[in-house]
Amino acid sequence: MPTDLVEVPDLMNRNRYDVRYLISLTSLYVQSKGSTSANATVTGQSYAPGTMVPRGTTITVEYTDHSAQD
Repeated sequence: MPTDLVEVPDLMNRNRYDVRYLISLTSLYVQSKGSTSANATVTGQSYAPGTMVPRGTTITVEYTDHSAQD
């Protein structure tokens, strides 16, 4: 029996390329906030990993670039 719920992947500490790939495996969408640096990684996501959400849900991720910090 098909379900209209999908599991939110763990996007924490992933780069933009990994996030795009992981989201492409689901029926979810992603909205990005924060740093636009190529070195930025996810430091927050709007739904916890493992949460079951309806297909088509938008997951907001916050990117932070730690490479410029001392």
